[in-house]
Amino acid sequence: PIPQNKQFSTFKGDSFEGNPGLCGDQLLKKCTIDHVGPSTSDDEHDSGSFFEFDWKIVCIGYVGGLVAGVALGITFFPQVLGWLKRVF
Repeated sequence: PIPQNKQFSTFKGDSFEGNPGLCGDQLLKKCTIDHVGPSTSDDEHDSGSFFEFDWKIVCIGYVGGLVAGVALGITFFPQVLGWLKRVF
């Protein structure tokens, strides 16, 4: 079926020509329960969040940041200690 929202309601029936599987109020072919099949999209699992992400990417970023932080800490910590001893 054609979604019933503001944008699709503005289209005329000839906008949907060439799509024999479509049905809805804009077309001569009305939808029945038999024509509506299971959804094949991921809309059922959509949380609606703008910030959707894959946890693998988060883990890779976390591990990469941890490794970089440890490497920088090992590199600069002795210099910071030397600076603190000179200042105080």
